[in-house]
Amino acid sequence: MEKIMRTQAYQIGKDISINYYANQEKTFDINPRHPLIRDILQWVKEDAETVLDAAVVLFETVALRLGYLLPDIKACGDRIDRMFCLSLNINPKEDGEEGGGEGGGGGGGRGGGGGEEKEEEEEEEEEEEEEEEEEEEEEEEEEEEEEVNDDMEQNKKEEVDMGTEEE
Repeated sequence: MEKIMRTQAYQIGKDISINYYANQEKTFDINPRHPLIRDILQWVKEDAETVLDAAVVLFETVALRLGYLLPDIKACGDRIDRMFCLSLNINPKEDGEEGGGEGGGGGGGRGGGGGEEKEEEEEEEEEEEEEEEEEEEEEEEEEEEEEVNDDMEQNKKEEVDMGTEEE
């Protein structure tokens, strides 16, 4: 319902009812016989933080499958990264300075180090990713506006057609 109200809000203008549906609590039904749910108690005893991440990732996955928008995509990605590292038995808290990470090996033969350069590159990559996300959001908004405008034009054409038929 939230998704429907959000798309209709563009047609009507500022609609107060969209806030009503968007801010309602979502129902998350759990199958107690699912193996993942049965093993969560065991996980809680071992590592509560990991279980919390797993539960949130599970919820966000369900929300995405149902078509809801996530409020914080970056945090979701970070949780998925941590879960992925844990599933591969990689320590997610390592900074990747021991030859790991995206770029691979050591300091490039210039006396080692390169930590400042790596930080600058990471900052630039983050900025580029943020810009790309903003552009994608703007494109999605433009597409939604175009769809609304197309629908409005179609409605006007239908009204005009109906008016000429009556005469």
